[in-house]
Amino acid sequence: MNILTDHCPDEVTVDGRSYKIVTDWKDWVRFYCMLDDPDLRDRDREYIAMQYFTESEPTDSDEAMKALIKFASGEDMPQAGKSNKQAVTKKAACFSWLYDGAFVLSAFRQYYGIDLRTEKMHWYIFLSLFQGIPDDSPLKKRMQLRTTNGSSIKDREHRQNIIKAQNAVALPQKELGEKDICENIFDAFFSDGGD
Repeated sequence: MNILTDHCPDEVTVDGRSYKIVTDWKDWVRFYCMLDDPDLRDRDREYIAMQYFTESEPTDSDEAMKALIKFASGEDMPQAGKSNKQAVTKKAACFSWLYDGAFVLSAFRQYYGIDLRTEKMHWYIFLSLFQGIPDDSPLKKRMQLRTTNGSSIKDREHRQNIIKAQNAVALPQKELGEKDICENIFDAFFSDGGD
């Protein structure tokens, strides 16, 4: 898919059949938050996820969930240098929609003049703009800081400063599970690895 010339998808394929889905960026941020909600059980997540289908729902909820996760991660969008997205599934998260939301709002306002509170846009357009946020923005600096390997820094004072800064922006730790694959693929798109 070419983000510049092709129509952004409004459906996913489940068991060889196409199903229409919601595409607004706000819905997909909510999708990530739903996946990350520790108070929800898997069957609750599946029930909520099925609401993302706008006309009819697939009968195979496991395959439907996989298709939605694939869409949410933007896996179909071409990414230079990201040939093996699955290889990052064990990587610690460098981003959270919940904890970094204010920085996303600020970055879109600062760099694009877009007020996300009122803007409607397709999820893939949103992802493209998100990826284009400059590396020197506060949002991307936080993401890079979270992935920096402090133990590889030789200078003791600099290492302590980095570790202190990392603690200030650290995300709550959680057990990585099957649902985290979506978030880790997303992180791989928007992180340079920090090493």
